[in-house]
Amino acid sequence: MSAEQLPGLLLIVAVVGLAWAGMRRGWQSRSRRQADLPAPTSPPADLGRPGVEAEGVYVGTVLAEHWLERVVPHGLGARAGATLGVHPSGLLLDRDGGPPLWVPAASLRGVRRDTGLAGRVTETGGLVVWTWTLGDTVLDSGFRPRYAADADTLVRAVDSLCRKVT
Repeated sequence: MSAEQLPGLLLIVAVVGLAWAGMRRGWQSRSRRQADLPAPTSPPADLGRPGVEAEGVYVGTVLAEHWLERVVPHGLGARAGATLGVHPSGLLLDRDGGPPLWVPAASLRGVRRDTGLAGRVTETGGLVVWTWTLGDTVLDSGFRPRYAADADTLVRAVDSLCRKVT
């Protein structure tokens, strides 16, 4: 590297560092604003095998109707590989590198196929998104199945759970 290139390199490093610091500050600020969100409940010990199960990617959880407002506390905003199981008593999302996310059937409000959530956009209808409550907060969580054919199966199974509750 020549002495003429050094100022340009330092400028690039500074800009990247400032961008990273800004993103970190935004994530911490969002975490503080959402600190009153209760932790999800643990899955029941006697859960058994799911009726429907699919592998894919957990896209994240957002405040309902705000598809870019990612929920940070309790690891709900972290994207991860996952397996989604639909049980008679709720949904179990087994996330790689994170605690499982249990959504009791009584908390479910609806399910749909969607194109985008938490800044992640897929092909039309590529995401399975379920609306649920955690405490007094209404949330949307998204899952992108590895195989497109699994999306309709998951939507039917979760919709069936929602209908049992109402």
